[in-house]
Amino acid sequence: MSAVDLNSVPDEKLGKTENLPNALDQIWSYGMTSNSFGSVHNISDSYRKVLILMEISHSYFILKGIFYASANTGIIFEHQTGKQHLLQGHCNAITATTVTSNKRWLVTADTGVNCMLIVWDTLPGLTTPVTTKKEGSSVALSTSASLNPLPIKTLFDPHPGGVLACVFTADNKYLITLGSNEPQTLSIWDWTQESDENVCTCTIQGSLQVINTLDLILVSIEINPRNEGELMTTGPDAVNFFVWSKENGIKQHIPTLNSKDFKNNELEFTYSIFLPEVDEAISGTKDGDVVVWANKSLNNLSQTLETGKRATIKCVKLHTGAINFITSVSKKYILTGGEDGFVKVYDNHLRLLLWFERLKAGPIVSISFNNNNTSPDHDLPSQENILSDLDIPEFVVSTKHGKVLKLLKQNSTGSSVAAANLIQQALIKKSLSKGNSQNGTKTGAKAGLKKNKEEFTWNKEVNNGLNSEIEHTNIGSLGILHDGMISRELANTGNNENKTTSTKTTPNSASNTPSVKVLLEVQYEKITCLSCHPKKPVFITGGHSGLIQLWNYETKKLLGSRKFEEVKKVNKSKENGAKPNKEKKASEYNDIYESLSISCLAYSDSGSIIGVGFSNGFVKILDSRTLNDYYEILSTTNAPPQPPFPYPSKHEQKLNAEASKVKSYNGQKLSEAEKKNNLIQISKNAIIFLTFDVTEEYLAAGDDGFGVSIIHREPVVGELNTQEQSHNNSLDNTNLKKKSLNTSFSLSENNTDSFKKKEDIKMQWVLYGRNQAHFQNIVALMFIPKSDPSDEPVLISVSYDRNVAEYDVKNASISGGFALKSLNRIEQTAHPLAATFHPNFNREDEKVSASVPASAKAKLVEEKNINATTLNANSITETKDAQVKNEEENLNSQKLENEEALKKNRINTENFLLISSTDYKFKVYNATTKFCRKTVLGPLYGSPLTNICMIPPETHAKYFAFSTSEKVVGITKLPLDGNPNKFMGVIAHPNEVNETPTFDGEYLLTVGDATVNQWKIQKSSIEIQLSFQAAQSVLEPYLNLVDNTNLGKESPFYKEMEDYFYYAQLRSQGENSTTKRKILDRVQLDQVPYIFQAMGFYPTKIEIENLLNEVKFSLVEKNFNGLVNSVNFEDLIKLYVNHKPAKNYTEEELFRALDDCLEPGKKKNVVFGDEVGKVKVSKENEEITRDGLSALIELYGESFTEEEFKDSFAEILKSRRKYKGLMPDVFTKKEFVEKMLFLEKY
Repeated sequence: MSAVDLNSVPDEKLGKTENLPNALDQIWSYGMTSNSFGSVHNISDSYRKVLILMEISHSYFILKGIFYASANTGIIFEHQTGKQHLLQGHCNAITATTVTSNKRWLVTADTGVNCMLIVWDTLPGLTTPVTTKKEGSSVALSTSASLNPLPIKTLFDPHPGGVLACVFTADNKYLITLGSNEPQTLSIWDWTQESDENVCTCTIQGSLQVINTLDLILVSIEINPRNEGELMTTGPDAVNFFVWSKENGIKQHIPTLNSKDFKNNELEFTYSIFLPEVDEAISGTKDGDVVVWANKSLNNLSQTLETGKRATIKCVKLHTGAINFITSVSKKYILTGGEDGFVKVYDNHLRLLLWFERLKAGPIVSISFNNNNTSPDHDLPSQENILSDLDIPEFVVSTKHGKVLKLLKQNSTGSSVAAANLIQQALIKKSLSKGNSQNGTKTGAKAGLKKNKEEFTWNKEVNNGLNSEIEHTNIGSLGILHDGMISRELANTGNNENKTTSTKTTPNSASNTPSVKVLLEVQYEKITCLSCHPKKPVFITGGHSGLIQLWNYETKKLLGSRKFEEVKKVNKSKENGAKPNKEKKASEYNDIYESLSISCLAYSDSGSIIGVGFSNGFVKILDSRTLNDYYEILSTTNAPPQPPFPYPSKHEQKLNAEASKVKSYNGQKLSEAEKKNNLIQISKNAIIFLTFDVTEEYLAAGDDGFGVSIIHREPVVGELNTQEQSHNNSLDNTNLKKKSLNTSFSLSENNTDSFKKKEDIKMQWVLYGRNQAHFQNIVALMFIPKSDPSDEPVLISVSYDRNVAEYDVKNASISGGFALKSLNRIEQTAHPLAATFHPNFNREDEKVSASVPASAKAKLVEEKNINATTLNANSITETKDAQVKNEEENLNSQKLENEEALKKNRINTENFLLISSTDYKFKVYNATTKFCRKTVLGPLYGSPLTNICMIPPETHAKYFAFSTSEKVVGITKLPLDGNPNKFMGVIAHPNEVNETPTFDGEYLLTVGDATVNQWKIQKSSIEIQLSFQAAQSVLEPYLNLVDNTNLGKESPFYKEMEDYFYYAQLRSQGENSTTKRKILDRVQLDQVPYIFQAMGFYPTKIEIENLLNEVKFSLVEKNFNGLVNSVNFEDLIKLYVNHKPAKNYTEEELFRALDDCLEPGKKKNVVFGDEVGKVKVSKENEEITRDGLSALIELYGESFTEEEFKDSFAEILKSRRKYKGLMPDVFTKKEFVEKMLFLEKY
């Protein structure tokens, strides 16, 4: 990207970096917190619909939306238009959400460090309260309004540790919150006031109310609709009631369980509500029961208890499994959602009226209705009920499986078109009546009708887009429990097998039964992998749920999904508790389907196939368009290739899935063995890396057992015809590979008859072998890019064990296995965490002449002059014309050869690795020689970078994305030089995060927990920030990293470094010399380590070697030969900042390192002080011996000899009065660090 023109930047932003746009701007979230009860809110509002219809949108857009949390972001999703509003600001995962009764104000709250609670206004343009005024028969707003959520109040640390649940009172004046601290606190807030202090608070006595079971937040608050001064909280082991007032505060009441049955059976509560028409409350349990709490005791039913005091009067079974959610509607009906996936409707006496059992969307966790089903203007239609004879409006259901469904009336179109038409007709009717009253003639009525018809023209473009996605499915069944109950059959249309008989029937037909529309479908368990298509705006995700989803990130549409499960046989007698029969019979076993966790996904370079790695060590190859198992046929006919076709619709995917069961290719049906071969077992450990080579001939896999495997694509044995097989029998394995990949090897214009008789060649993926070159986790696995298509594939792996392994892919085979080519150690103390390919230091699009070194250019000029002189001399003699011509041709030929040689010797034929490590450093290595070419300081965002990837396309201004182990993702610009202004990061997720750029480099997709966020990459932010720096000192960003005074060149650090810089010049010229000294702006390279040691940085021998080599070969980056033997002052400071440790070693780290010398003479399985795969807390008062310390230093690292050990510590201890230059035989670790080494504690 070219530099940004500062003239285009507003004046008010110049010099104000805090006003810069973020380098990453979130535009979409593919996810939902589906493990929290009651967390999805239906904010569609009939009142708001009318207001927005009449005042805001001339195309008469009707708002239909849901509000939910996605990790640390609140989402308002307008499912009608497919638009998201992102409520950002939280650093931690949102654990509590609520809305006011009019659905205007929302609340998001989180738990964790730096927790907060934010109140949002969805219609900030409206006055408060919202009012209407009558103008004739029309409805108008006093101000304009728009859906533009803005934060209007923020509470920092409302409870120690955060908020687990919150709710508004019915009048929306007070907000009640439940904290996550122990013991828990309950607080009341007057959120409309400016004060951040709560009105009252209390500490909850009794059982702890917070228990996370299966990651479900089982806690809630409910307010009594009959008395806003009474509250109820629910936790797994306790239900408590509270009464509160502003004057008297909060008083807690612990209810009693009177029945002996309740005391004998331990109840685990899930959710509770107050009943609207009776003074009772009910609590659901994990067993499917509801406990009824009344203001009377079974001991004396005639006496009413004090307000807030409750007792159990009965327990009723409502579900076969846990009851996850309970709500009420229309003051007449109670709806329950269960773990069985059913939604059941009861009356206030808990008599079953209706249930929906065919949702098949997973356990229900939330049910939410619109604000109301009546219009503020009675001339306008109210919202339709799902059934004509039940006062139950359309509602939204969410499940644990990441689905949000809307239940609506069957004969409705399910879209906003029907609602718009109803409102249109009502308003036209009003205008007609208005015209009649004003004009008294039919002409006035016709004029009014014509006018309204023009005004109420529906946006056809939006309408068509909506109808194309609406899917209706008849759901539910109704049972008959009593005479007064409605009898209805909710079977699929045309299905007469499940009809129930009853004594009472209704005229409703199956076509009038409720239907369902899927509003949202996302991943519902942790997403472990994401891969972007290399050529299309498509990405795929997979995770612990065994579900893979294919998304289009431009349209934000789900293209397809597939669920992977494994079948396990469970003995029936074992399930019933009986002893299993020794004779195994198939009838005695049940098939149990369990999700097959997906651990890795990877597209091939062409994007035609997808590699899927599972946690059980298996690998499967899929077709990227259909997500079906991939079987490849190389046709030997001369039929033209089929053109690419778009991704299939859901209906086509269903047909493909059915067809795949009997699918055949060219009349050849796939056998069960062939289908089984598509599932390849690599290891018993999870597959964590998959990568294809450019030719898609090889697939490499890295597993969690530190092994790397190679899979090869080759023909199925026996699929070639007899003539071809006899010909191939004489070929070796390598030739067979090459021949099988060339589909035209046997085709000839003169041999059409012969090839028509040949059968098509089936291809298969074959495991050649597995090699375990590492003993710790693999952090990167990649094929080195080929500079020439004929080059052999080179596979390398980078591991946490500090080693880079290169494998012999070319000679891999089933019989010969998969061998290791080389193993190189690249780090001493730090551990690699991530790696990718670094773009070549030279620009590929530069002209060859620009990259030729100056010495080579001079040689070419000299040759040119010699050639010209020779030609002129020879032209004088006419008798030597032939000789001159020959010499000229020879010289020109030699010149071309020299230029070609220069081209081949250019550095841009090298490949480089970029590796980030635990010491917050980036290091660039030659991929072939493993030679360290550069070391720079990375971003200091709390934790080291765990993932890095280049952002395509690689233009002149190259960028790459990075992420830390927690929360932060960002981008930076190449070349890396340690400048902190080149890094920009944002908090993307509350926990672990990973990132992948799209193929066009426009977006960055980040993964955290069960959420994928899409970010717009704004490279101009970094360009503007660097433009601001251009007007400042070049060294200022570097000095701020090592000096806290912010004095720049006047700081003590700068002055001290400057003194050493000039003193080093004196040392290089001889300290005792009497000759005239030359003070220059450069210092000799061999003096740099001494300057660093004088400044307090003591590099190891390898670090010194890497530092000196980096400077020596720095001209290579600029395409010039020759070595650099000196460095100027600016580069010296940059080298110091980039190479010195980013953080000082802690005392605990030193103690852990000394653990290795507790037992002298015994070699431990250690890696520079850390036990393999284990970090333990060291005891500071443990004693170590001199012999043990000596053995440790002599065996590991840059080892000392025994004499060097004695001399070094004699020099260190000679100034210590206690030791007098002698090391004691036994001493504690703390004494060694603090007394002997005299290291200060940080």
